[in-house]
Amino acid sequence: MDGELRIALTKSSAIASALAGTDDSLCELRDVPRVQMDLHFPDAKLVLDYFQYHTLLSTIMYLSDIDRKVRPQTAKRRWLSALDRLLPRFQERREAALRFNAEGMREFRECRERYCRVRNAVVRARRSGAPEPGEEAAELLELEK
Repeated sequence: MDGELRIALTKSSAIASALAGTDDSLCELRDVPRVQMDLHFPDAKLVLDYFQYHTLLSTIMYLSDIDRKVRPQTAKRRWLSALDRLLPRFQERREAALRFNAEGMREFRECRERYCRVRNAVVRARRSGAPEPGEEAAELLELEK
């Protein structure tokens, strides 16, 4: 490492009389440190082997993941949280997979049918010049989000 070191020393006789309180003109020296150091290292090089680097990164990742304020309350949530830490985005992939089961497909089909019904009602009202049905227009906006 290359760097600079600057040290400023205060005279001991001035400090001694200031600490003893014999000289009132030196009272402000009580707050001045005896030694003042400035270190400046513009470039610091650190050499780590693979194990040290891996351990350092693992520790940083572990410490960044710790959230002591929010801890899952149920056992199921704790297992899902542990799986999500071990397998990142596990919960998102699980939810995506669950959408493609029979229940998920049924919900998707019902939502699509409701959208088509509401959209057709709003479009027919616009084409005929009749006022838009308020309930269907609100539901259409909700479904298009």
